[in-house]
Amino acid sequence: MELLAGVDKDAGRALRALLALKTKAGYSHTSATVEEFKRAGRNAEALVLRARKRG
Repeated sequence: MELLAGVDKDAGRALRALLALKTKAGYSHTSATVEEFKRAGRNAEALVLRARKRG
């Protein structure tokens, strides 16, 4: 995550947010909210777009 952030801060931030939600959804008794799922979708889309620009 830090390596990615060193290259692209926005991509690092998006990945950090996605991994935080993954941890919450996978290992917590607290369900993710609709807003968190929407935010995750935006973050995932941002990562894919950045990867396509670099590739």
